[in-house]
Amino acid sequence: LTRLLRGQTGKMAQPVTQEEGEGAPELYHEKQRWMYCGIHAVNNLFQRKAFEKEDFDKVAGTLSPGAFISPHKSMWGLGNYDVNVLTMILQEKGYELRWFDKRKRPENINFDKLFGIIVNTRTSRILFNSFHWIALKKINNK
Repeated sequence: LTRLLRGQTGKMAQPVTQEEGEGAPELYHEKQRWMYCGIHAVNNLFQRKAFEKEDFDKVAGTLSPGAFISPHKSMWGLGNYDVNVLTMILQEKGYELRWFDKRKRPENINFDKLFGIIVNTRTSRILFNSFHWIALKKINNK
């Protein structure tokens, strides 16, 4: 499933620029660690460390108050946050997460109005299914 992000406040994170060189923007990228792809995808989208594990854990806790084990993240504390956590995290920054039905044609998407795209991919394993979040973002209109 693909999710589209639209900035409600019109704010857009600026990429960090290089101090040396030709002034081309330096891309911010967090490498995958454990099952924190949701955090990495959101931070990569904002092009800075906007959120940490504690922020996502707090939101997961508010989604299921009083639950011994939150259904919105890994019970082992290794990430694996669901779409509800990403939705609330993005709302904290004034952004709206919208679903895109993959049966529709991508030509219908107005990419100029989007802050970015978050994609949730599914991988089938022998004993279980695995999901992974990735972010796509235009940098310098490219």
